[in-house]
Amino acid sequence: MGANAARLLVDRIGQRDRRTAQITLSPTLVVRRTTAAPRLS
Repeated sequence: MGANAARLLVDRIGQRDRRTAQITLSPTLVVRRTTAAPRLS
């Protein structure tokens, strides 16, 4: 996300008359111990 944001910002600064760009991201959840369901005692 950061790389996309930086690239869009640099492009926008360099070409102010250019139309605004939009990027659609498809996030995914990586299940790890901190995102797993709570354990029942």
